[in-house]
Amino acid sequence: MRETTTPPPDHRPPLLSSQDAGWNAIFLEHHRQPAQEISETNLSCYLINIYLGEPIEVERWMNGRLFKDCRVKGDILIAPPGVCPKIRRQQEGEFLLLRLEPRLVAHAVQELVEPEQLKIIRHFRIRDPLIHQIGLNLKTELETNAVSSYLYAESAAHLLSIHLVRRYSEFSLTPRNYADGLSPCKLRRVIKSLTGCGKLRGFSPEREAARAVLTAVVL
Repeated sequence: MRETTTPPPDHRPPLLSSQDAGWNAIFLEHHRQPAQEISETNLSCYLINIYLGEPIEVERWMNGRLFKDCRVKGDILIAPPGVCPKIRRQQEGEFLLLRLEPRLVAHAVQELVEPEQLKIIRHFRIRDPLIHQIGLNLKTELETNAVSSYLYAESAAHLLSIHLVRRYSEFSLTPRNYADGLSPCKLRRVIKSLTGCGKLRGFSPEREAARAVLTAVVL
């Protein structure tokens, strides 16, 4: 889940990374970077930047125009796959980077939207307490319990994916209808019943944790 661009020459390594934590389709880095310019980037994943530091000035270029704003603690940037414009930070900045693979987001919301309709709108500066808290929780989990942090990361990734689509999708979401087979509601009841009887094939604690988060959000 790396972007197709070359880091600036003064780029510092992350303070914390989930690279070797065994996470699947979600990736976290904690950065403290100097004032620098980041060239136009071609993203292959969904990217979330959660700002943690002191206020800084940020410039970005879009369609040949220059935009300036101030980034403060708690500000969040959301960028879908595709071209992300050039950005320049005027001071040192501290932030979390979260990356989600498109296949993860599509799978998590398959009951809500057709894959070809899935389109997240880019936001350069928003406030979202849920995203902010998920980011901080993932950072804490990685710092304190790295070996088993993938369990928490998998559940958080599903919750984050659904939240992104419900709050920042271009389309209003309605459950998909199936001409054959069980409805999503009935399917959840069957899974719950089988789980209670201990007969669910392929059952694992991590799948159960992810299922519990997904069910709580969708219901």
